Amino acid sequence: MSGAEEVLRRATADDIVTLARLHHETVSVAYRDWFPPPAPSFDELVPQWAREVAAGHAVFVYGDGVGSVVARADGSLGRLHVHPSRWGEGIGQVLHDAAVGELRSSGHRLANLLVIEANVRARSLYERNGWVLDASVPAIEHLGVREVRYVLELASR
Repeated sequence: MSGAEEVLRRATADDIVTLARLHHETVSVAYRDWFPPPAPSFDELVPQWAREVAAGHAVFVYGDGVGSVVARADGSLGRLHVHPSRWGEGIGQVLHDAAVGELRSSGHRLANLLVIEANVRARSLYERNGWVLDASVPAIEHLGVREVRYVLELASR
């Protein structure tokens, strides 16, 4: 993770295509064991990312588009993606910390996120960072895949 190009910054409208490409390439690998093909198309993802950026959410991009995360105005963390070729380098932690920091500085006392129940890699990252499974909210099932909700107390950290 060295080099001048390896920086974390706020995304702009100019990053939408890059974010959609990252999302597509990441979920095509990371989620292939859970969701039936085909993965969302690049063309479907572009307007989704355009909405995230236009909504004024804190959208972060890492490097030249090898990572992304969104800290939403409602207190949720989402779309934490790291390109599979860069897994294990700590980029996910950097993105996580940026999003949580943004949620905290925006005055949120509690953050939340949804994660695929079987996604041990992601769940481990969140649990190492103090996120707790929210047993009061039932799992959500979509296309045969269960997502669970995690929460993180921000006021005391």
